[in-house]
Amino acid sequence: MKKINYKLNLGVIGEENKGKDMILEFLSRLAISSSPSPLNNKFQIIYQSIPLKVKVFQAKKVKDFVDVYNSIECLDGIIQIIDLYNPHSITQILKENFLEFYNLYNFQGSKVLAAVDMNLKSEKISEDRLRISRLSLVRKTQELNFIYCFEIHNQQTDFAELFDKIFDDAILKFKLSNPELYEQAVNYGNVLSNQNFHNNQKNSSNLS
Repeated sequence: MKKINYKLNLGVIGEENKGKDMILEFLSRLAISSSPSPLNNKFQIIYQSIPLKVKVFQAKKVKDFVDVYNSIECLDGIIQIIDLYNPHSITQILKENFLEFYNLYNFQGSKVLAAVDMNLKSEKISEDRLRISRLSLVRKTQELNFIYCFEIHNQQTDFAELFDKIFDDAILKFKLSNPELYEQAVNYGNVLSNQNFHNNQKNSSNLS
């Protein structure tokens, strides 16, 4: 059996580390294996029976990806993170900042604006915090010509919905571009899923 994985390179952009760290934590819980490196974080994920090898590259600004193009060369999706409760953060994201990136990478992937509540893990949250309005988020998504926009209030369910969209887009592209390879990937994904299930069962037995 051929070990067919679909490779997915994602760029996560954000001034603050909190939002990017939340994404890495979510993917770590979703993955059957993961490994960090100075350049990126790698995750082996099985989604709809397709083995995905996901690499996550991080940057503070989209221009940073232009500067390291020779080290990446290809991105299949980008997530621009802003602070939902910092109205100034949305004004810093400008369409012209993305144009050089789009041209250099010949970018045709998923584009996501994620407005994250950076205080998700804080026990003390002020009820009168000033937030970015949903209308402003919609307008910014349209201005940037992004595909998706999400408000992240729950680290598990909201990120799950966000990555469902990214993974669905990638898998549909894979299926349409090479149906035969797609079926081979499904078969390998089922094998990996069974192996992971049995390993988890074995580990649970050893702990009990």
